[in-house]
Amino acid sequence: MILRDRRRALSELAKKRGVTVRGFINHVTKTSVVPALFILAGPETIDAYLDPGTGSLIIQVVIGVAVGGLFAIKIFWNRIKTFFKNLFSRG
Repeated sequence: MILRDRRRALSELAKKRGVTVRGFINHVTKTSVVPALFILAGPETIDAYLDPGTGSLIIQVVIGVAVGGLFAIKIFWNRIKTFFKNLFSRG
């Protein structure tokens, strides 16, 4: 019963994407199983070194994401206010 439902769901998903079920399964296999096998076949320990330049880059990315998010809120502030005002006034 469960297997039949899973097959039906997989078939519907494949139809939405315009591919056959076999092609969809091949795509999923290539994009998830093969990379996982490469990761599992790798060494057990990996020695890594993060120099100060890498730390600086990470900090810049975090600051950039924060500033970008604040800028997006500033641009869409009126839409955000209107959305919440309408959401709570309908009650």
